[in-house]
Amino acid sequence: MTKNYGRRNAKRGPRPKTAAPAPLPGSAAPPSPELPTHLLPPGLVIVCGNVGLTPLTATERADALAALDAHQALAAVAGLYSELDIARSSHGRVQRIALRVLADIEAAWAAQTAARVRRGDHFLTPRGLGQLLREILEHGTADPTRPALDQELMGRLLLSISTEQHSRPEFAGDVPTAQEMKEFELRTLRMDLDETRTALRKLIPDEIASFLYETTLKLEILQANTYDTWFAPWPIKITDPLLGNTPAEAFAAATGVDLVDVLRLGSIIEAGVTKGRVEFTRDALLGAGADPAAVDLLARSMSLSPAEYQTRMRADRSRGAIAHQRYTMTQFPFVTTGNDTFLLLRYQWGIDRFFGSNLHWETYGSFEESGHRPTAKAFGQGMDFMFEHQIGLALNRITQRSHRISALVTEKEMQEQWTASAGRTPSACDWALIGDKVSMVIDATNHPMNAALAQGMATVDDYESDVDRTFTDRKFRQLAATMTVLRDRGWDGTAVGPDTDFIPLVIVPDTGLPNTTLTDYDLQQRSHPIFTEFEPHVFAPAVLTRADLQLLEGIGDHYYPRDIVELLGGWRHACMRTPIPIRLDDFLEQLGIQRPISKHIERSHHALVTLLSTPTQAEAV
Repeated sequence: MTKNYGRRNAKRGPRPKTAAPAPLPGSAAPPSPELPTHLLPPGLVIVCGNVGLTPLTATERADALAALDAHQALAAVAGLYSELDIARSSHGRVQRIALRVLADIEAAWAAQTAARVRRGDHFLTPRGLGQLLREILEHGTADPTRPALDQELMGRLLLSISTEQHSRPEFAGDVPTAQEMKEFELRTLRMDLDETRTALRKLIPDEIASFLYETTLKLEILQANTYDTWFAPWPIKITDPLLGNTPAEAFAAATGVDLVDVLRLGSIIEAGVTKGRVEFTRDALLGAGADPAAVDLLARSMSLSPAEYQTRMRADRSRGAIAHQRYTMTQFPFVTTGNDTFLLLRYQWGIDRFFGSNLHWETYGSFEESGHRPTAKAFGQGMDFMFEHQIGLALNRITQRSHRISALVTEKEMQEQWTASAGRTPSACDWALIGDKVSMVIDATNHPMNAALAQGMATVDDYESDVDRTFTDRKFRQLAATMTVLRDRGWDGTAVGPDTDFIPLVIVPDTGLPNTTLTDYDLQQRSHPIFTEFEPHVFAPAVLTRADLQLLEGIGDHYYPRDIVELLGGWRHACMRTPIPIRLDDFLEQLGIQRPISKHIERSHHALVTLLSTPTQAEAV
């Protein structure tokens, strides 16, 4: 390798020591770095101006919804929303759902909208449906004597919300004129590099919030993660007896309900939604095998009455813009009525409430509410270690399938070998995956995005403070310190040394900083002073979620001998050669790689399903 391939600040990385991964049989070759197709605009969100409609204002929408039967409207939108979620996380036939809705509308704008949908634009969006639910909860009244929400009004409401969410202050209307676009392009071309960076950074908080709002996670992965995390022994010594031997025992101590019973209730509800139901009565849930204590937990901790929802919706508005706000609805995904009926607002919020990160906060919050603050803190620390432990197990499985990785070295092993004197433990990252030519240095942090950043209520200064505190000033420096010692001292039995190329990675939870084009670009800029001494033997660092790592594990299982070292090296190299980096997901798509579930996920998912199955359980409602 020579320096002819440029420096990181020239947006070019080390030349991969092996050939770039070849496309799979029958797939197109990856695009040239000089023609970054990922920068071409994807399908656009359709707004009112695209189809000749005048958008309804927030006041007009509120008035229209106040005249309807809110319960029927919620059920109609929730059913559509859940159908969309299931499609997005499984068969992907989202376009068919949108076209079916539009086919029932006779107005001329519906035909125009359908034509745009067929071209790849988007009529139904997760954020649009979520805000419509919010506005029904905020302004509606459950009254069966009032008119129902019909398809045409729902379509107009959704297009009007999309107009509100996607309009830009630079333009007078929701669709820019040719003159406005020309002026915008001229202003952009006049920007120097620093002005361009500043302008891009201002877009990051909105991009993060939108990405987290619209991400859907597969049920199988959520359930597998639940099994691996909650039913595994604590990976550290636990002294608080309330925390038990596993996180599942801590959940039971905190809530008074067996976690298996809660998960079984979640499975019953998930099966019902898959069959097209969004409303469940207590009697029906009990008849399907649900435990009464688990249904009680749903009633008191996962649902709100319409009046309680209206109060919380008003509180949300008082905190700031509501386009990305969803935490009230993710914490309480059910609306309950006086006759013990529970209406699920969204499939994804429901399965995440039962199998996702909300289990953590249910446990933590229950300990706090009962006065056990030290236990809550100890639980949080234990779950941080559990996250790191699970990432380490995944990396070990990946290493076993890789022909490019010769050794996986842990933080403890590095510190033991590098400690020169008692009391002075050297800084090291969590893992080094050492290869003959390319090595990866990896750290994990169980750091979710804070509520303001995740919900679009934070400034770019808030974002930069969080990123600097978590990544720039901590994790990246740990990775660099590890790279320095590996480069200078090597590692016994391996070829790592001065000519090794390094790929620095940080793994975060699925609620953490997402890998987007702008966050990747920003992290490259921030990390450059830290990693510049390693040029040209360093790729730009990346932050990956646990789901990203699990995707790579699945690729290693099902596309063997395709190697993740080659994939990650090719990806990071591509990200350093384009004006705006390419997301890992888009890079894999360009290579024709599908999204396989790893064999470990399949085993853990099956283990949880087996755990939740009982001989007496009735068929799901």
